[in-house]
Amino acid sequence: MRKKKEFNPYNLKITEKLEEVRSAKFTLENCVNKVITKKGVIDLYPEGPDKEAAKKEFKSAQYSFLCAIGNYDARLQELKNYEKENRDKITIYVSKFMNSHELIEFFYQHYERRN
Repeated sequence: MRKKKEFNPYNLKITEKLEEVRSAKFTLENCVNKVITKKGVIDLYPEGPDKEAAKKEFKSAQYSFLCAIGNYDARLQELKNYEKENRDKITIYVSKFMNSHELIEFFYQHYERRN
């Protein structure tokens, strides 16, 4: 007969925190791609209103990118803190994540390879 697994609220909480980090990572990747694209198209436009609009869109994408960095860093720190505080109660493996700077470099390299 199989042993019934007991409910572990610490595993549930760490799983939620892992999902928050993964979601923030996905958002950050999308922001990196948008910033690279928006920066790249600015030079395509001749001087004029279209180029100015492209510059504004780039600045807006940069702001969203900075927010995504902050969100990722915060979610990652929350995960690390929770894991550290409850290490002896968590029975599932918690994978390690890159810091935001390493992750951005990784996304940038992948973007360059795809294009």
